[in-house]
Amino acid sequence: MGVSYYVREVQSRRKHSPDATYVYVAESTYHPDTRKTKIRNVLPLGRRGELDVRMIRRLVTQLNQYLDQHPAVIAGELETRESRLLGPVAFYRGLWQQTGFEEFFRQRFEDRGFGYPLDEVIFALVAQRIIEPGSKLACAHWVNRIAYFPELESISEDLLYAALDELIAEQEEIRRRMFFSTTDLLRLDVSVLFYDTTSTYFEIEEPDPEGGLRLYGYSKDERPDRPQVLVGMAVNRDGLPVRHWCFPGNTADLKTLEVVLDELSALRPRAFYFVGDRAMVSQEVLDKLESMQLSYLLGVPRRSGWEQIHDHALSIRGRYREVAENLRIKDTEWNQALRTTRLIQCFNPLEAERDQQLREATLEVLEAELATLKQGEDHSKRACRLRDSQRFGRYLKQTAGGHLSIDRAKLRELSRRDGKYVLMTNDLKTDVAELARGYKDLQKAERVFGKLKGVVGLRPNHHQLPERIRAHVLLCVLGTFLVRLAELKTGETWTQIHRTLEPLRAVTFRTEDQQIVHRTTLDPEVREIFEKTGISPPKKLLRIE
Repeated sequence: MGVSYYVREVQSRRKHSPDATYVYVAESTYHPDTRKTKIRNVLPLGRRGELDVRMIRRLVTQLNQYLDQHPAVIAGELETRESRLLGPVAFYRGLWQQTGFEEFFRQRFEDRGFGYPLDEVIFALVAQRIIEPGSKLACAHWVNRIAYFPELESISEDLLYAALDELIAEQEEIRRRMFFSTTDLLRLDVSVLFYDTTSTYFEIEEPDPEGGLRLYGYSKDERPDRPQVLVGMAVNRDGLPVRHWCFPGNTADLKTLEVVLDELSALRPRAFYFVGDRAMVSQEVLDKLESMQLSYLLGVPRRSGWEQIHDHALSIRGRYREVAENLRIKDTEWNQALRTTRLIQCFNPLEAERDQQLREATLEVLEAELATLKQGEDHSKRACRLRDSQRFGRYLKQTAGGHLSIDRAKLRELSRRDGKYVLMTNDLKTDVAELARGYKDLQKAERVFGKLKGVVGLRPNHHQLPERIRAHVLLCVLGTFLVRLAELKTGETWTQIHRTLEPLRAVTFRTEDQQIVHRTTLDPEVREIFEKTGISPPKKLLRIE
């Protein structure tokens, strides 16, 4: 027996007055035995022309609310068509909206004439990098078959590349938007910025011609045999990437700072601290920071030319002051060339123990190597390799006769520096303990690079054109921005968030005349993730056709 409901009009004929038409909700029942249909008026709505429209609309609203709260009752044979990933997609879409990027891209691309919502395509590219990183071909399959994107019924790889090209055309505005989203929309602090760089290599052997990005340089991935691109990033004290740069692979870290400092100053924040590790520091950088009147906190390099500052800092008398776990400090002022700075000697006892253990293990290997050198072999290739070795050379000395031996005086000097590093700042007012603790936060930048490479898949990068490479890096940075924002708002790691949200699915059911998309049960853990971030969870009934 089949039952259906519809709106029915019934005409009432009258002898002494005009005919009237009444509107009902009717029930149609088909009896397969008699092969007849019985029609019954079950709900009178009123006389046509005199309907209580407000009452009918109120009824429709209540029915819609009921459908959102309860599974729809479907007549006929039920077929489950597919189950798609909903939880993580809906969650990161909510963050995408909170940052203002959804509205930004909608306004930018609504009149481009692509025939597709290009803003939705760009969000799909970013979401894929967070949830299931892969190629653009893999992204098309992921959107079409795996994840729930109701606005994108079917997309092609060509459309994704078109979106990528449009994205890079807007890169400067996007990078600016990321900075101001952090300050204006999310109201997070950018008064302290940590800067660091990383490299990403390409599986090619020939570098790009002059003007390209993929060039040989110092590899932080320990792949000097491959061309690479250098990526710089400014991170706030919450670990959010607020600005990024893409440099040719042969660019030295120190050279990148000229661009970085100029761009950060052009953004005209209220005030900001520049924090960089010792690999970034040179006299030119110091002069640049001073000329721009920027507050800075820098690690003092251990390379040649900085020995005097190191020796002065390490000679500070008095006891250490413990300011954090495994962090003790002393400080003093340093006056040179009409410039007054503060030097902070930092001591990590745990790191000192590690330095000692590493040195003892290295010396054990070195002594065994020296013992195998034959008499008169001090000028052999083996001896020269030991002397020039980055690992062993600093522990060796060579006598007038050319004999190699361990430099015991150098060992005593090195042991005096175990677990110690020196900081330099032009801030003479802030509490030195706060500065030392702040420098430890530089590790947040390193952790962000870990997400950039490990979570959103900065590599492999198979693009060849410089602009496509930049677009790929931009997608990865946008993804990293959302991942870190999710962690800040929920207090959980990306892995925990993904594991919690992954079971939430969009399931498609179909009968002869209906197709319904329905989400699975919203578990308490899933609901809590959405509530922590202020994002509305997906409705139970997602779509009816």
